Amino acid sequence: MRHYKQLFLFSPAPTFVTDLYGTIQEANLAAADLFRREARHLDGKPLVTLLASEYREEFRRQLSRMPAGDGIRDWRLVVKRMGDLPLRVNAMVRLVPGIGHTGSGVLYWMLTVPTQPY
Repeated sequence: MRHYKQLFLFSPAPTFVTDLYGTIQEANLAAADLFRREARHLDGKPLVTLLASEYREEFRRQLSRMPAGDGIRDWRLVVKRMGDLPLRVNAMVRLVPGIGHTGSGVLYWMLTVPTQPY
């Protein structure tokens, strides 16, 4: 199990796990770098608070539909970063059913920064 924890933690892609409501439960080092925060300061933080305010309502709508499907392969988000301009990212999100604090599942997120603006 330790091996998989290290793979998650040191993955070069910003990766994190949230509950079904978008509260971060665990984040890797690349996610901490992307958000310019320590990983421990991401735990328990609602993901929506890390997004640019004009994208939050659409994010909430999309998130509320997440458990009904498999996931999203190309979700475009704009994240706020401490001390910097907002950054556009692409998110891949997968529902992992049956685990988490309540057993209702978690969302596994992986972010990429597009090389070309959209």
